[in-house]
Amino acid sequence: LDNDTYTATKLDRRLIPAIVDGKYKLVIITGNAGDGKTAFVKNIEQNPNVKDILHFEHNNGARFQVNGITFESNYDGSQDEREFENNDVLEKFFNPFEKLEDYNKATEGRIIAINEGRLVEFLTTSEKHKSLASAIENYFYEEGYSQLPDGVLVINLNLRSVVAKDEGEESLFTKQIKVLTHKQFWV
Repeated sequence: LDNDTYTATKLDRRLIPAIVDGKYKLVIITGNAGDGKTAFVKNIEQNPNVKDILHFEHNNGARFQVNGITFESNYDGSQDEREFENNDVLEKFFNPFEKLEDYNKATEGRIIAINEGRLVEFLTTSEKHKSLASAIENYFYEEGYSQLPDGVLVINLNLRSVVAKDEGEESLFTKQIKVLTHKQFWV
């Protein structure tokens, strides 16, 4: 019932088009377990502009094309992948951004769902990503009110409200309740 009960959010309406239009090369989605990080990454992969999708054998992401640019996704940035420990997985994942200031100049794009603590731990202990570590730490410290490098977007689902109304629409909570209690599921 995942597809039948999925409730589209502002992320679906605004962020997915920005990603497929090439506005960001590094998209990081953080939040608590069950917040929908992985579901959102998979929604990006289902966009009609995403081509040549190949899911990895380790089941923790995919490789695909967006407007001729290769992207990789990672559904759980805290996971080991077969014989590779998590730090090695993340080093490989973030490799296209090594020594960049403008992330739009990366030759490939990346989209990752990862716990905030694990992301900060990895970036601050990696010798290759010190400037990104500083920008990300500041972003979390300032609760999203700090400048990120060009081409980088961080979505912290811990900061969203599910009960606030948005632009004259019902709240996400209200929309979800209506979908989950629709009589087609309870007949």
